[in-house]
Amino acid sequence: MSRSSLLGLLQRVTSILKSNISNGSRCYRRSLGTVANGQIRKAVQSDFDLVVAIDYDIYAGRDFLPFLYPAFIQNPNIHSFVYEINKNVVAFEAARVVDGGITIVTCGSRVKVEYKDANISKQFRDYIKEKLTSKYPIKFIASTTSNTSGLDSNPSFLKSNKEVLRRSVHMFPYQTSEIDVPEQDDFSATKVSQLTASQFCDIFQKQPLRQYLFPRDRLIVNAIPFRPLPENLELIQAENPFILMSDKVKSGPSPPCQGLVSMTTWFSYKDAICVDLEFYGCSNNFPEICNHIRQHLAHVRHLAPKGHVMVPHSYTISSDALLCAFSRFGLAPADSQLKTQYLFEESISKA
Repeated sequence: MSRSSLLGLLQRVTSILKSNISNGSRCYRRSLGTVANGQIRKAVQSDFDLVVAIDYDIYAGRDFLPFLYPAFIQNPNIHSFVYEINKNVVAFEAARVVDGGITIVTCGSRVKVEYKDANISKQFRDYIKEKLTSKYPIKFIASTTSNTSGLDSNPSFLKSNKEVLRRSVHMFPYQTSEIDVPEQDDFSATKVSQLTASQFCDIFQKQPLRQYLFPRDRLIVNAIPFRPLPENLELIQAENPFILMSDKVKSGPSPPCQGLVSMTTWFSYKDAICVDLEFYGCSNNFPEICNHIRQHLAHVRHLAPKGHVMVPHSYTISSDALLCAFSRFGLAPADSQLKTQYLFEESISKA
């Protein structure tokens, strides 16, 4: 090859490299160790089948993504990405912006089993940091998981992330037609009132009540962790929560020392819906706990006549108390892979 031809080739290579660098905001590439030519790009609606096919059995068969994927693509507050190798989609991750823009919550994460060891999750996180911290005043990246088996082999994650909370998870499968929810019984003497999302978020500005109900400074709404901040009102409203408060929470001492607030949200999967039941506050009052559950079961029955799964979470009520209360309605927990929910959070700073 002549000197002039070699110079021409070098110039073309240089031009291609510059073009790739200038397009870095649209395409993120780097070596994956065991995998080369990985590329992150924005997810689109036409990726639906490819994304769902990444892991059909995720979350013990109760995958929320097929139901929520359109919102993940259309919601301007959610940023969704796929990972391609040789134009094949092998991973997906979404990032939801909450807390007035200071927190990113990663969600919907999944990676094809043959690429589990390819460090793709870290590359998603690095890309999300790079992409979103220039757009929002991000201070934290949060993630919830029910599977920590892979964390022992990921010391960098454990080093940079702190465990904010962990909570027991119980799964109660049932058919609406098989459960009796009385309109009135001996539990009804414990007064419980329904709250709107706006009334619920008003609690965030009442410091003693906020500290009592959210001692870890977090609430979980449809598996999304929020700080108890008024800026989250619209995001919580969008989840269509059904919220109850024991009257003694409002009428009790200041700060209160007893009484419950509870919330249900739901999503569809396969031929059923999954209902997420949250409790906040403390109570050793069995009728009070049962009355909350009774009204939530009645609300779920109104939502749909098909099979359901209740998923109660609490870090302020013991598992024994919840199991005993559910047994009052003939419900027993099913054996499930989902035993505990963890919330991790990483503090980040802009360069």
